[in-house]
Amino acid sequence: MDSEQYMDDSIFDAYAPMIREWDERTKVPPDVLPGCQLSRDVEAQTPELAWTALVASVDNLAALLKLYEHESQEFHEMATFVIARAPILAASTAYWLLSPTKYQRRISRGLSLLESNLTNIEAFQAPLLKDNDQTSMQLEHEINRERTRIAEQRKKFGLVPKEKPTDTWIVGDVSRILEKDDRCSHMQVLGLWRLCSGHAHAMRWAAKMPKPANPYTAMNDLMGVGVALTHATFELWDQRTHVPS
Repeated sequence: MDSEQYMDDSIFDAYAPMIREWDERTKVPPDVLPGCQLSRDVEAQTPELAWTALVASVDNLAALLKLYEHESQEFHEMATFVIARAPILAASTAYWLLSPTKYQRRISRGLSLLESNLTNIEAFQAPLLKDNDQTSMQLEHEINRERTRIAEQRKKFGLVPKEKPTDTWIVGDVSRILEKDDRCSHMQVLGLWRLCSGHAHAMRWAAKMPKPANPYTAMNDLMGVGVALTHATFELWDQRTHVPS
């Protein structure tokens, strides 16, 4: 298979301009202006979290696009799945944060994500700093300060911790919502997400899954899912940040 066989692919022609446009758009952080739906969420950092997830989705879609452009007879299957995993999760996370119509619910989800982030920081960084008492104490102080800030936010908005979903739950929940509007197939999204995760963790079962005759079939499917989720999330972002005239 040479590059000419897939460079003219209608899927490539449809997705490439969208990804490049998003890549330019995400180079500049947006303003969340007073009067839009997300203006009340700013203090709890929900818009910032959602935009960060959107940037991650677009960055990895752009990387997948470059892989798509430059692949030839040597096809890097695992790299495709590993790169495609990020847009599926990141776009789903951003959509999940933005989807509630009530701002209190959006704030609660953002705070839950921040709490999970603190847990991850402790799990990944604390063991690395155990031999440096001063740095460890500083990290612990920063984590405790952030936990206090999150607790104050919950108290201010009258929120109690309810949602602590896993990554797979978020992907599944968002794909079910979007399936109702014919934006994607829930089972396809969840299936590809699990397969991407399997490859990312070098699971033997993922490597032994049946392979299509044309290796670019899987790449097209992965890019299509990532684009669909990201497109829906940008639409929701624009809706939430629109300031009525």
